[in-house]
Formats: sequence, C-alpha cells, structure tokens
Amino acid sequence: MSDRTGEGGQIPPPAAEPSVAFLETFVLGLVDNLAATLGEDGARAFVAAAADGMVGDFDMTGRPGELAEGLGTMMRRIGGGFSVGQVTSDEIVLVNDRCPFGDAVEGREACCGSTETLLGRSAAAQRGYASVELAEAIARGDGRCLVRVHFVRGKPGRAFRA
Repeated sequence: MSDRTGEGGQIPPPAAEPSVAFLETFVLGLVDNLAATLGEDGARAFVAAAADGMVGDFDMTGRPGELAEGLGTMMRRIGGGFSVGQVTSDEIVLVNDRCPFGDAVEGREACCGSTETLLGRSAAAQRGYASVELAEAIARGDGRCLVRVHFVRGKPGRAFRA
C-alpha cells in the first residue's frame, strides 16, 4: 500500500476544481444510461428532478422587471450562453448559444429537463405560473436554444406553478 501523506503526515486535499470534461462526460453518460433504461421521457423527468433540487440555490428575488435578466444570469452561472431576446408582459424569450452540458449534448434531449425546470420553477416563483417552451434546442441539433417562458396559461411547454 502506498503512502498518500504529504508534508507533516497530512493527506493532501483533492484538486480544487474537478475536470469539466470529466464531469460533462460523466453526466452525459449517466443521461444515456437513464434513457436506455427509462426511455427518453423517464430520463428527462430524472434530470428535471435533479434540477428541481437546485432551484433554491439561485436567488431570484427582486422587481418583476428584473426577472428576465435574472433568468439569463442564472443560466450563465451554470455554464450556458443565455441572453435575453425579448420581454413582454406575457413572455420572456431567452436565446442560448452554449449548452451547460457541452458540445456533446446533441441527441440528448433529456438534458433539456434541467433548463425547463430551472427556468420554470424560478419564473413561477416570481409570477405564480409559467410554462417553458423549448422552441429550438442545441440537443435537437438546432445550433442554439430558443426558450419561451410564458406567463399565460394554455401556451405550449411544460407548466410550473408556485
């Protein structure tokens, strides 16, 4: 057995930052296995449930006019390239040119469950209701994401309530 102790007999701390490439590969491999086992809808639900636990990590309080920028900032903090495209009283449109899951996300639409959940839960907490429509998605091969967060019931997308 090798001696893993450093100076003074202390075990050195782990690397400060895990490899992003390793984490992307690991998460995407997990999503692939979930899809193979549970089907695409089951994998998407699993990813959404994991994202649901993260919603509280992002402070979305503030004036309603700040919601659009807050949503974009939240998604940039997790590695996306989100920007605000349009804001009306009925919807927020976000455009994304970089997926938080990396370039290999194409063909893995289950990963979009995290985007739906983070945006939907956060928006609904502020407005009482939101539905999230992924009009375009990098994971579908569209080259970008075009996300519509609707505040009017009956619009397309996955619905969220406060």
